[in-house]
Amino acid sequence: MIFRQLFIALCLVSYTAYPAEIPGGLIRTAEPVKADTAELLLSPSYVMSPTGAYLSSEFRYQSNEDFSVGAGFGAGEVGFNIGGFATWYIIPDLQNQPGFALTGGLYFNRLRPFSYFNLKLAPTVSKTVKMEWGNLTPYAGLHITPSFRLSEPPANELSLKTSLGSAFAPKSLNGLRFWAEADLGLANSVHEVVVGVTYPLNNL
Repeated sequence: MIFRQLFIALCLVSYTAYPAEIPGGLIRTAEPVKADTAELLLSPSYVMSPTGAYLSSEFRYQSNEDFSVGAGFGAGEVGFNIGGFATWYIIPDLQNQPGFALTGGLYFNRLRPFSYFNLKLAPTVSKTVKMEWGNLTPYAGLHITPSFRLSEPPANELSLKTSLGSAFAPKSLNGLRFWAEADLGLANSVHEVVVGVTYPLNNL
């Protein structure tokens, strides 16, 4: 009974609070790509509150097997964002354990009706399943985003959002990956449905 009441309260908070979260979803696993390579992400999404289409793009560079860095830009009917991030791949994806990674970033975010400076931490777990046609990688993540509202009246907020999705990497497409994800805003955040494609670049 108490869990049901807590769930209802959480839903009410998520629907009544102003969103401060960065739209665009997670669209990443806890498994690094090959070192000294890069990839480009293009990711359309549909944001449900506030309502509107959104398109995110990112450049990601895998500096070594433990770290990657990148920069991204997103824009759409609900606003825009620009920022940079880094990912630390802490636990590898082995036969008997999932991978674990932590992404941190800094963003300027405009999400109607306010503008924000956002810090983001996104712990992520994933597990790759090898199939005949390629690799399937389910993943889950939590977005923890302190948000500093720049518009009047100024305010500090904490956004929480969960992501659940999967990456699809067909063998025949030489590193091209497709993504599907659903995001649930828990507090000061957005609900959205996200798809994406990452295109691998040659060794840098």
